[in-house]
Amino acid sequence: MIDIYLYVRHFSTQGDRHHDGIVKAVHGLASGLVAAGAIVTVLSEGSATDHTSLKTAAGYTLKCFANPIQSRPSFQISPRLKAYIRCLPSGSLVILNGIFHPSIYAMSRLCHQANVPYHYCPP
Repeated sequence: MIDIYLYVRHFSTQGDRHHDGIVKAVHGLASGLVAAGAIVTVLSEGSATDHTSLKTAAGYTLKCFANPIQSRPSFQISPRLKAYIRCLPSGSLVILNGIFHPSIYAMSRLCHQANVPYHYCPP
């Protein structure tokens, strides 16, 4: 079984507030993969200072990394998220979720440099 990591720039850490656009799609995909027996972690970037890690009721893990760039779209990825991606076990797969967002491109380059397979999944 491979570990599957879903990346989306912003994802709510407030319970079941998964009712808008890309967050709803990522929540549904993560929940479905868990129901099929996969080990799933949703990776996102939240506040400028706080890191969060929690297990959701749907069974997937949510890891939200602090990113000091909050005011505009940016190619800047959280330093702790970069380190996390570089340490993923072999056989992992990262699914990038979003469209026309600089962080999606930056994550694709990071995965490529770290030799981590990734797939782009537009909403």
